[in-house]
Amino acid sequence: LVFAITRQIFPRSNWPAILSAALYAFSVYNIFYTRAILSESVTAFLVTLLVFFLVGGLSGPRIFWWVLAGVTAGITILCRPEYFLFPIFLAAGLSFFLIKKEPFIVKKTAIFILFAFLTVSPWTVRNYRAFHQLIPVTATGAWGNFYLGMIINKSNWSGWEKLPDSAFTDPVERDKANKLY
Repeated sequence: LVFAITRQIFPRSNWPAILSAALYAFSVYNIFYTRAILSESVTAFLVTLLVFFLVGGLSGPRIFWWVLAGVTAGITILCRPEYFLFPIFLAAGLSFFLIKKEPFIVKKTAIFILFAFLTVSPWTVRNYRAFHQLIPVTATGAWGNFYLGMIINKSNWSGWEKLPDSAFTDPVERDKANKLY
């Protein structure tokens, strides 16, 4: 994918694509983490695939690239909830910087956002049916994983399905969160 993305950006020569693919292939980070079964490895692939579809969408008039990019963004959101607002910011940035060069960029980015959130919507409906409240992706919110990663340590670990009491300032909020698990 890295080779294909670079080839789309620099179509005249193979050398930039070969160099970028080699740098990616011999990256210590990729060699170390791709052997582990982690969501980061899948997310790296999905984000790279998203970039591939976006570059394809920017290089031609076909809407299909933007649909594929939106679906890939939705799958990325389902894999890592931290990416929930990423399609909105990405579409806003692309629209802002390319509004004069690309006449239909707002329409294309709207299709991108639509398909990203259509991909996430079955999980949102499932969460609404299960918890009787609107939870787009995860019960802890888009930033909950970051927050939980900062507050849980060896001294307050109480199990996979229990949040430490030190994570909450209000006992009512603690009880609500613990009911979600």
